[in-house]
Amino acid sequence: MARLHTAAARARRVLYVGAAFALCTCACARPPMTDDAFSSPDTAPLAAAVSRGDADEVRRLLAGRDPDARGRDGATLLVQAIVDGRRNSAQALLDAGADPNLPAQGGETPMHAAAFARDPALLALLLAHGGDPDVANPATGATPLVAAILGPGSDRVRALLDAGADPAIADRLGDTPLHTAARTNDGTSLLLLVARGAPPLATNRRGRSFQDFYFAIPRSVLDARGRDERRAVVAWLKANGVPLEARVEATD
Repeated sequence: MARLHTAAARARRVLYVGAAFALCTCACARPPMTDDAFSSPDTAPLAAAVSRGDADEVRRLLAGRDPDARGRDGATLLVQAIVDGRRNSAQALLDAGADPNLPAQGGETPMHAAAFARDPALLALLLAHGGDPDVANPATGATPLVAAILGPGSDRVRALLDAGADPAIADRLGDTPLHTAARTNDGTSLLLLVARGAPPLATNRRGRSFQDFYFAIPRSVLDARGRDERRAVVAWLKANGVPLEARVEATD
């Protein structure tokens, strides 16, 4: 994601991330899990083993138990393993039948959590165990691609696209993953998405395309990487006959 180098630009980016974050809710951040979310006698020892990454203990305690047991906040043990970065625990839960596509109360699924996680191996693990790259948050309609775009690197976006994720799926506000990438000034993800078939002229319910957001950020506040990404996006649009909107600067 391109970096902006002025205080005003940083504030603008926070605003854009906040708007996109609202669509992803808990799927794109640490779920609202409390320390006592799994405080019942039946699940507390298992949850503690999951958080420690003690896969052997997780497997032992899972005998006769539901691997999709929920805490008080509705999040599952698999989401806890992902949030805690415990790959071994996630593996043990998946081996026991945990559902990588099961939404919590807020709509987040383990797939959304893994798409946002720092460890890309977690997403690969869930995909290998039946994770749906297009599973939607039932509350917002956002797919894991949105979580990946808001996450720490474009490799998650690429992994989901390689797994067959549809970049054209819009959320309940009509925003596509392109809109999210544009709001966060993520030219790298933008280019990945359009190269895999994301419709560049798609508009949301307010009639706004990704260009409305991407080119709203003045070129003057972008660093070298951001300017290079901007030129690459403009070059792709021109090469593919996509009309440039009025916000595009001549220097782009």
